[in-house]
Order: sequence, then structure tokens, then C-alpha cells
Amino acid sequence: MSVEFRQPEGLHGQSPGPGGHLGATDTGPPSMPAPWSLPRWRAYVAAAVLCYINLLNYMNWFIIAGVLLDVQKFFHISDSNAGLLQTVFISFLLLSAPVFGYLGDRHSRKATLSFGILLWSGAGLSSSFISPRYSWLFFLSRGLVGTGTASYSTIAPTVLGDLFVRDQRTRVLAVFYIFIPVGSGLGYVLGSAVTELTGNWRWALRIMPCLEAVALILLIMLVPDPPRGAAEKQGVATMGDPRSSWCEDVRYLWRNWSFVWSTLGVTAMAFVTGALGFWAPKFLFEARVVHGLLLPCFREPCNSQDSLIFGALTVVTGIIGVILGAETSRRYKKVNPQAEPLICAASLLAAAPCLYLALILAPTTLLASYVFLALGELLLSCNWAVVADILLSVVVPRCRGTAEALQITVGHILGDAGSPYLTGLISSALRAGRPDTYLQRFLSLQQSFLCCAFVIALGGGCFLLTALYLERDQAQVQQSGTGVLLDIQQHFGVKDRGAGLLQSVFICSFMVAAPIFGYLGDRFNRKVILSCGIFFWSAVTFSSSFIPQQHFWLLVLSRGLVGIGEASYSTIAPTIIGDLFTKNTRTLMLSVFYFAIPLGSGLGYITGSSVKQAAGDWHWALRVSPILGMITGTLILVLVPATKRGHADQLGGQLKARTSWLRDMKALIRNRSYVFSSLATSAVSFATGALGMWIPLYLHRAQVVQKTAETCSSPPCGAKDSLIFGAITCFTGFLGVVTGAGATRWCRLRTQRADPLVCAVGMLGSAIFICLIFVAAKSSIVGAYICIFVGETLLFSNWAITADILMYVVIPTRRATAVALQSFTSHLLGDAGSPYLIGFISDLIRQSTKDSPLWEFLSLGYALMLCPFVVVLGGMFFLATALFFLSDRAKAEQQVNQLVMPPASVKV
Repeated sequence: MSVEFRQPEGLHGQSPGPGGHLGATDTGPPSMPAPWSLPRWRAYVAAAVLCYINLLNYMNWFIIAGVLLDVQKFFHISDSNAGLLQTVFISFLLLSAPVFGYLGDRHSRKATLSFGILLWSGAGLSSSFISPRYSWLFFLSRGLVGTGTASYSTIAPTVLGDLFVRDQRTRVLAVFYIFIPVGSGLGYVLGSAVTELTGNWRWALRIMPCLEAVALILLIMLVPDPPRGAAEKQGVATMGDPRSSWCEDVRYLWRNWSFVWSTLGVTAMAFVTGALGFWAPKFLFEARVVHGLLLPCFREPCNSQDSLIFGALTVVTGIIGVILGAETSRRYKKVNPQAEPLICAASLLAAAPCLYLALILAPTTLLASYVFLALGELLLSCNWAVVADILLSVVVPRCRGTAEALQITVGHILGDAGSPYLTGLISSALRAGRPDTYLQRFLSLQQSFLCCAFVIALGGGCFLLTALYLERDQAQVQQSGTGVLLDIQQHFGVKDRGAGLLQSVFICSFMVAAPIFGYLGDRFNRKVILSCGIFFWSAVTFSSSFIPQQHFWLLVLSRGLVGIGEASYSTIAPTIIGDLFTKNTRTLMLSVFYFAIPLGSGLGYITGSSVKQAAGDWHWALRVSPILGMITGTLILVLVPATKRGHADQLGGQLKARTSWLRDMKALIRNRSYVFSSLATSAVSFATGALGMWIPLYLHRAQVVQKTAETCSSPPCGAKDSLIFGAITCFTGFLGVVTGAGATRWCRLRTQRADPLVCAVGMLGSAIFICLIFVAAKSSIVGAYICIFVGETLLFSNWAITADILMYVVIPTRRATAVALQSFTSHLLGDAGSPYLIGFISDLIRQSTKDSPLWEFLSLGYALMLCPFVVVLGGMFFLATALFFLSDRAKAEQQVNQLVMPPASVKV
């Protein structure tokens, strides 16, 4: 008996068509939408079949990982090529997903699913007969399996979304997504067990097609193809609704912030699960060899006990984790409508230290490693069903297939498409420079895994950002979005976005000009270039103080020209210091030099605020600094010597002729310490650019909310926060640079990797206190200032050390180019966009909220919360720098010795 369900919590199905068969008729759509219904038991049977196929789907993903050692021995492939197996699989999957998403939103979903099952079964069976001489065919077959599974991963969740709604959908999706870890674990178990029983790993690939044939029959017979959006329409079919184009769907999804941020969160999960799922059994096997519990494997079949243990662990933690995540989400939603992304964020942020401890403890105690690995997997598994429910709740039904496809594509292309190969590649690269022992193999794989912990933390940040937009996007689906900064905003009538553009244009001009000055600085008179740059920026700054308020674009242009002038100094000045001093003396002098960065930043706030208060007009702040600039340019011409390049390093000899600019660039790009330290510097630049621009305004708004200050409606605005922030920046700049330099000199006595390690610790510590700024500011301005003090001190400890790292790993004749390229990269990825991005996000949040002082404060705070996550990423890059620092420093010293020509002999 068919029952019609019309209440919101009901199940929705498909009414019988002609001939008693379930499905949409082949005739045109009726003039009036027909009620759509399905017996309750049929809906649950359909869900059970889809869950069974999902189990087989994920068994296919990881069945190769369960027999990875045997596959490597059979085809004679290294770690990097073994990782490429999964990369090929995922790459085919992500390329196919958008195609299946398009088809799933427009054509029969049952037919598309059936085609996918046939394709992956046939490719999997065929791959078991490939000869070891044709390993490339095996790689291709894994790609075809990925294409087949793409159809299922993309379309199946949308079918469940059209059968169930609200709490029932959450429960059914929880059961469906339980089979991700269960299928993954059974993939390991099946591969290992069949290999042990038959003595041949290929039989594991021959059993799967039998199970998949049963799945195909069940799909055709028992699973309906419900009208899209049936659940939301409460029983009314929507087959006749006009379809939007694929480009319109993608444009809609791109503007859906909940979808964008949750997709990035899923990407972080995919990166970690891909790397962990592929390499964990081998990592655990090699850990047991290091502990002396097993002998190394030199020919197949290899001991598969760890695959069985890891598979069982994945099954158990997967079941518990998915149920726990779904049930927590269901209950917490009644209290907090943002429950789903908050649960995802909390579980990822808790999983990061668990995974880190599992890796670190593996060489000393296997039991503790297994315990923390299980906890990490449990926390990761909490998210699978919740993430799917987020997507279904924030995307309109007509776009869900495309949304699933786009999420799969982005998640895999930035996640597990490359993470297994990247992990294997890093492992192979680390092993290349080490003794060929099992201990070094194990340590190489362990160290290549460490980046996963930081990626998980980044994913947690993405889910926190999802929480900001969730309610607004759900509502849209149910209905179917500085010192004198306040004075400048008031004078020109611009919002946060326009104010952020001032600093972004300045930095963009700076980074574009930096490579040009780097080239000139390595080849021509550095004194003249420095003086010209200072005179230029001083003149432009002075002129900008006379721009009328109706020509804001001229102020933006003038800031760009100032950035060009300042690029000359920032690029060339450190290289002169590098040619005057060496070793610890150079570290000390660079510390003093880079102390001027925070000191100058702080004095910028203080000078701007003080001059504005004294003169009653913010324009005068732009008329004082050019006078000092002119004096400085003159002093450089008179007092700074024209030092020869490489003077401090060449020991009395002369450097040979210069190499070409292209050759310099190639050498720098291949210098891994330089590349990773430049990326870390970009993270520092992102945070300092955003915080330096917006923190004074943020603290002013906090005091307005606390009713200790009044909203500024016309200039001149209060300057107390700029003065305090400037003073803090000056002091913490001095304290941070001195602390960083002292800590580095002390640590160098204990480890030669001191420079990047001190930077990494400073960054990771700073991230914690930057986060606390936004917690404290809501209730205590004093508490916020304390957090700013500690966070800035730790952040500023890196300035001189980063420059010293560059001097160590880059030869003297390339240093100006290296500084220029580092400036370009750090500003392009850092403070070129961060002030504008923060202002843009702040305005975007305010558009969907009430126009009140509270939301002005909250929206800017939410936008600034992006900074600590970027700082954590910078800490990770400094840790990566530490891996290559010693080898790159040795190469630089060797190249300097080769470039030095002995001084000409003197006749007596």
C-alpha cells in the first residue's frame, strides 16, 4: 500500500507510473504537479541498497593500500610511484565528478549509477591479469576505477536527500557515511586476508566484481529515482521546473559561502585521510621492524598484520565516529543552529594533536601510537555525515548533484589526489640524502606525515568560517548571501572594503617593483638606487596630502606610487648589511635593522595620531614624514659606503662574473629552504598586514560596544587606540627582535637548525594569542591589549632570523634578487590582499546583519579570525625549512668557494 507523506519530517517517494512500475513516466510533464509518494519500507530498502554499494565503493578505494607492499614488489615501484597509484585513481575521479554531477542533475540517476558500477567492476577485474612488465596499464586501470566510483560518490547522496528530510535525513546519511570508514577498513582487511589465504594479492581484485554484480541487480530492482527536490516540496514533484545552465549553477555555488568554506574543510579532511589511509599500514609495519618485532620484507607476500589491524581500527572508529558525530549534531542543533560546522571544527582541531602524537610516539611505543591513531580516526570520522548534511541544507535541490561533484573535485584535487604521492615523494626525497637503513626509511616516512597535523587544523578553521554563514544560506534555500584610518574613511566616504584597498594597492605596487629593483641591485650602484627611491616616495606622499575628497582614486594611486619607491629600499638595504658583516655579527646587525619594522610601524600610528591631534587635520600627518625622508636620502649618499658584493664572504678574493637573471631565478626556485622560508614569510606578512591595518579600528569598535567610547561620525576621530597600539608595536618590536636573535644564538649552540625552528615556535605560539585577542576584546580591552603584546612579540621574533636564513642559503651575487623575489612572494600572498580581504569579509558579513555598532565590531572580528590560521600555516612552512636548511647552507658555501677567484699575486 502506498502512503503519501506531506509533513516536513516525512519520507518521500515516487508514485507508480503506468504499468505499476515505479519511476518517472516517459510522457511530458503534467499540467499540474502530481503528488509523489513511496511506502516507508521501500524508502528504507532503497537506502540500505545504497549503503551496501557505498561499502563496495570505498572498499575499492583502499583495497590496493591493503596489499601495497606486494604491489610494490610485483611491479618494482618506489614509494613515490606507489603513491602515484592513489593519485591517478583520485585524479580520474575528480575529473569525472563534474561530468557525473551535470548528468545527475539533468538525467536518470539510476542509469548513471549503473554505468558507473559496470565501469569500475570491469576495470578492477581486468587489472588483476596485468603482467609486471606493463605497470602503466595497472595505473590506467586504477584511473578507470576512479572514474566509475565518481558516478556513485557524486549522485547517491542526492538520491537520499530526495527520499528523506531533516532529522531523518541526518540519521540516514549517518548510516550511509558509516560505510566510508567501514568500506575503507574492509578494503584493507579483504586485501590482506585474501592475500594470506591464496598467496596471491591479485585474487583480492577478482572477488570484488562478484559482490558488485549483486549490487547492480539490487540497484536496478529496488532503488527508485525520485524527482529532484521531492523532500523539500513535501510530496510535489518538480520535474517540470526550468533548469538553469551548468555555469549558472557553478556561479551560484561559488557565491554560497557555507558551501565554499565547508568544501575547503572537506579538502583538508581528504588530504589527511588520503595520505593516512594509503601509507599508515606501511608506516606501522616499518615501526614494528624498527622495534625488532618483525623482519624486513624483501619479497612478496609480505606480512599483512598491520593492514588487518589498521583496517579493523578504521572500521570500528568509523562506525563509532559517524554515529557519534551525527547524533551530537542532531541533538546540538536544537540548542544551536550552527551546530553542524562547529562540531566539524571541534573534531578536526582535536584530531590534529592526536595524529601528531601518534606519529611522534611510534618510534618509542607502538601501543600509544595505536591509541592516538584510533582517537584521531574517531574524531575525523565524526564529520562524514555532518558534512553531507551541511551541503544538502545550504544548496537548492536543483544544484545538489553539481554541488556534490564540485565538492568532490575540489576536495580531491587539493586533497587526496596529491597527498599520497606527495607523502611518498617527500619520503623518497628525505631518504635520498640518508643512509639506506630501515630506521631512516621509517623516519623519512614519519617526517613526511607531519604536515597532515597542520592541514587538519587548517580544516578546522574552514569549518569555523562555515558557521558564520550557515544560517543565512539555509534561509536562502528555504526561501527559494588604522592611525588615521577612521578620518580617511569619513573624509572620502568609503567603507571597510575601500579602506582595505589602500593598503592592498600599496603592497601590490611594492611587490611588482621589487623584482625590478632586485635585478638592478645585483648589477648597478646600490646607493644611487636607494636614494632615488627615498626621494620618490617622499615626494609622492607629500603630494597625496592635497588630494580633494571627491578623488579617492588619486589617493589610491598615490599609495601605489609610494609602494614602488619603498620597494627599492626593502629589496636592496639588507644585501648591503650582508656584505658588511658575517655569521653572528650579521645576525646581530640584521636584528637591529629589522627592529625598525615594528618600531617604524608603531611610530607610524603614533605620528599619524599625534600630528592629527595637534593640527586638527589628518592631512598634516602625510606632510611631516616626507621631510624626514629627504634627510635620510641625503645621509645615504654621504655616509653609506659602496660595498662590493660578497665582500664579507669572499675572504679577500674576487667573485667571478654574474650569472643571468633567469639562471638566478631557477637556482632560487630549486632552493627548498629559500622557497619554504619565503612561504612562511608570506604568512607573517598576511597577518601583520591585516592586523596592522585593522586592529586599532577593531579596538575602537569594541569600546563603542562596551559604551566606553562613542561612534565617530565626523573627523577628527579619537586616536587613543592608534597611540596605544603604536606604542605596543614599538616595544614588542624591540622585545621580539631581540628575543628572537638571542634565542637563535643560544639554540645554535645546541642545533644547527636553530634559525627555522625558532621561527616555527614563534609563529605557532603567536597564533594562540592572536586568537585570544578576539575572545578578550568582547569583555576586556586590557585583556585584548595583553594578548596583542604577547602575540606581536612572538610574531616579530622572526624578522631578523628570516633574513639571516636567506643570507645563509643564497650566494652573495643572488641576494638582492632573492630578497626581491621573497618580497614579491610574501606581499603577493600576504599583505597585498589581506587588508582588502579582511575589509571585504567584514562588509560581506555586515550586509546580512543589522546595521548596528555591535555588528560592526563582530563582523570585523570574524574577518580577522582568518589571521591565526594563516600564522599556523606559516609555522608549518618554517618546520619544512628546517628539514632542508643544513644541506642548502652547505651548497651555498660550496658555490661561494667555487665563485671566489684568488687575489692577484703581488711582486716584491
